[in-house]
Amino acid sequence: MGATYLLYTEMLIDGEWRCINPLIKNYDKKSGREADEYKLSYTYWSGSRSGFGSTADRLRQIARQFKRNELSPELQKEFKEENEFGGQYLISYEDLLGLIPRNIKHQYHGFMHKDDVFRFETEFDVWNFDSVTSEEYMELPEEMRQLYQYYEWDDPDDWFCHVKSIIDKVQAQLYFFNAVNYLKYESCEKRIVFFEYC
Repeated sequence: MGATYLLYTEMLIDGEWRCINPLIKNYDKKSGREADEYKLSYTYWSGSRSGFGSTADRLRQIARQFKRNELSPELQKEFKEENEFGGQYLISYEDLLGLIPRNIKHQYHGFMHKDDVFRFETEFDVWNFDSVTSEEYMELPEEMRQLYQYYEWDDPDDWFCHVKSIIDKVQAQLYFFNAVNYLKYESCEKRIVFFEYC
């Protein structure tokens, strides 16, 4: 059974929540031409319950549910039904950032065989390699140490990797929004709107 997860970014501007996602012109599926209407782009999208399930669990832990009238006018227009989605949550931007400790760039680290590093970086779906800790590495004979290198990595299917990607996308959106608005709203409160449809 599939699931759809949609995330949008809102800012509190002059006392009102506003969605800062750009509008994109819709296409008519039948004619293949541009329609006269625009649709909000999303900050992040996933269509996989198995691939995004642990991430959704993490996001729900720091979120609160909301009613439609709490949304920005842009999202109220986009989602006209109160219960259009199975779950709808608000996440503060600071809480989202708090999911990834600031001093940790990658989920795992250790000494990995150089062949495994190459396979991991080129094949992406390889996840059956072994790494050794610093202590284990130091106990290896010198000729064996030559086969290993220090490496940091993330499991591409785990929540850590998805949350990092969400943070990157939100930060890019905030950067462009603030650049266009001459940093006028840089210090405004920010939040993520998280819709879950199963």
